[in-house]
Amino acid sequence: MGDASYPWQTEFFNAIEEPDINKLLERIVDAEIAISNRIRKLDESTDEVRASYETSRELRAISDAKKGLANIKIERLHYPDIKS
Repeated sequence: MGDASYPWQTEFFNAIEEPDINKLLERIVDAEIAISNRIRKLDESTDEVRASYETSRELRAISDAKKGLANIKIERLHYPDIKS
């Protein structure tokens, strides 16, 4: 498993490392829920927390994770590529 710097990343790594295609969608949904919960918590934070360097780094990591999950859906679950 990848090294989780943030709690939501555990679910993200579970999704990207899931070898069983029958369990993959469940893992992706778990990761998306964990990410959404974290975004909600950050939104509820003080302005100082939201403006911090660490929060900025985490938001970049969240953006990258969301892109990664979208790619997994396209490549492994054959979802349509909505960018096309």
